[in-house]
Amino acid sequence: SLAASELGLPLKLMRINYRAEDNVPQREEPALLGSFSLPGHCNVLLVDDVSVTGATFRVALSHLTGHSVKTLALKGQADRVLYPEVKRCVLLPWRD
Repeated sequence: SLAASELGLPLKLMRINYRAEDNVPQREEPALLGSFSLPGHCNVLLVDDVSVTGATFRVALSHLTGHSVKTLALKGQADRVLYPEVKRCVLLPWRD
């Protein structure tokens, strides 16, 4: 939401889940929860906090065919990574 606000662009949420609240995988692969679609052809900035293996981005990209997509992550693997020097787990302040 910060990126959308700063860029002055609309925000669409794509709910993809892989891990339970205790950070333990609950599925074999990340899965889209609910439905998701965009009208026509859109330029998309796909944002995730952490992308270690890229599995979540791959699921999202499979639902964004026909759109121009760039990826952004705080750390890990993406077209743009904000903190590439961070190698360990990130403790987000809003999580216990």
